[in-house]
Amino acid sequence: MTNQTVETTEMEVEMTKRHTHLPVLTCKRCGHKWIPRIPSPAVCPNCHSPYWNKSLTAKRGDKRRRR
Repeated sequence: MTNQTVETTEMEVEMTKRHTHLPVLTCKRCGHKWIPRIPSPAVCPNCHSPYWNKSLTAKRGDKRRRR
């Protein structure tokens, strides 16, 4: 019984490894898609922007006046 339980557990672990979903990150600046090596990368590997996960939209008070 013990051997059968161990084999089942190993089989379940193997099945879990096969069906692991890898996250795909997308840079909001250049549109590059990649699978990260670390959970929270500091910059986009393509454009090296530290703001890869921030949208390009400007805030309300950020418009500059023309003189």
